Amino acid sequence: MANYTKTYLSESTLGTPINLVGTEEYDIHKPVCVSNVYDEVWLYAANSGVAEATLIVYFSGTAMFNVGIPAGQGLVQILPGIPLGSGIDIGASSSSSGVIYVTGFVNNINQTV
Repeated sequence: MANYTKTYLSESTLGTPINLVGTEEYDIHKPVCVSNVYDEVWLYAANSGVAEATLIVYFSGTAMFNVGIPAGQGLVQILPGIPLGSGIDIGASSSSSGVIYVTGFVNNINQTV
């Protein structure tokens, strides 16, 4: 039977949203590097600006997809519980500096228990 532990995104400070200042890639989450353990990542974004901004999501440094984040609409789901093994880091960047906030949580799943 697997053991589940809910935790913060690795690059978040105590669960606070990560503000994407600038347009470069920011680290969002780095999974635990242990065999038989993976992270189920739930990711959300919000836009505090006045116009839609584009969020670019990276897997291990490669841009994988873009999501339009509408201004003033609250949280938009970006990753709906995607399981990731060790070595698959998540990053993000924005088309508009300082207006996109990324938040979420991780279910760390240990299958060795």
